[in-house]
Amino acid sequence: MIKSMTGYGRHETVTDDYKILIEIKSVNHRYCDLNIKLPKKFNAYENELRGILKGYAARGKIDAYISYEDYSEKNVEVRYHDNIAGGYMEAIEKAEELYSTKFPGASLKYPAATDFLKLPEVISLETKEVEDESLQNDLKETFEEACKMFRESREREGEHLKTDILSKLDYILKLVKKIEERSPEILAEYRQKIMTKVEELLGDKQIDDTILATELTVFADKVCVDEETVRLHSHIKN
Repeated sequence: MIKSMTGYGRHETVTDDYKILIEIKSVNHRYCDLNIKLPKKFNAYENELRGILKGYAARGKIDAYISYEDYSEKNVEVRYHDNIAGGYMEAIEKAEELYSTKFPGASLKYPAATDFLKLPEVISLETKEVEDESLQNDLKETFEEACKMFRESREREGEHLKTDILSKLDYILKLVKKIEERSPEILAEYRQKIMTKVEELLGDKQIDDTILATELTVFADKVCVDEETVRLHSHIKN
């Protein structure tokens, strides 16, 4: 199967935690020149991704772009730490008993919300962490799918090129056949041309057949295209 060195592939994976988008494109190049642009988060996987891509393309200047969007901010949760809040309350009660006094502010039984917000670590914002293994698997699967689309694109382009090349070869073959048909006629026309000029110059005198044969032999050698047409047939057939 003919494959073009020009191709494009794209695939993305979206979860509640992130989005991975991968685009791969290539142009003609004598060798296999791979260039992968990826976030620092994925630097550890670059060699593995290169190995995957090499399995889908042997030649061409290939650029792969990997983008990553973190949706973790959407997964932020407000957490109330009862044990810490209870510790603060117990500390306040012990301090009041120890010093036989009441601290100004909200009642211990019904503390104000603002009092809780001011206490360190009582209320915190926590983000759900994405598992590295899950992220790695999604990255590899997304990259693999983009590579498949990239390969299919090159194959489709290759089929178009094949159709175009075969069409041009058919046209060349027709021209070669015309040349082969025309070659004998050219020699006969040249012989007649010489005879006409000789008659104009010499009148009724006869030309030496040996001289005429020599002239025709030299001309035939110059205009002979048998070697070229045979070579063209061979190239077109193969």
